[in-house]
Amino acid sequence: MPATGLLSVLIPTFETAAGAFLIAGLLTRAVALLLSALMLTTGFWIKLSVWHTGILGPNGVGGAEVDFLCLVVCLMLFAAGPCLQAADPGLGLERPRRRPESPHLPTFATPHMIFAPRRTTESGHHDVLGQQHLGRPHLLRIG
Repeated sequence: MPATGLLSVLIPTFETAAGAFLIAGLLTRAVALLLSALMLTTGFWIKLSVWHTGILGPNGVGGAEVDFLCLVVCLMLFAAGPCLQAADPGLGLERPRRRPESPHLPTFATPHMIFAPRRTTESGHHDVLGQQHLGRPHLLRIG
């Protein structure tokens, strides 16, 4: 089998396997880095240099725009790393990055935050549990 024939089988197989790994959250950073290298190669070298399709391709079809989009997504996955539900933390391969908690802003809204009792103050502002809105929507941490 010629080299181009072998590559035409290996690249889609690798992309499918890498996608399965990313869905499972297994080796997230390594797979995202390998996929970004592949997207960089297919976008710049094959589609722009060899095939001369351009960014959007002839008649807007078959260009390198999808490869560049996948490149950006893979770089973002590499930078973000695995989430809490990924397989990497469960297997001890990598610790997930947790969102830093701010003492002033809640990370999620609970029903008692949304439906807090309101009263109108003398100045006309709505006072929610002693704090004024002042025209800015926000949530309060109660408790």
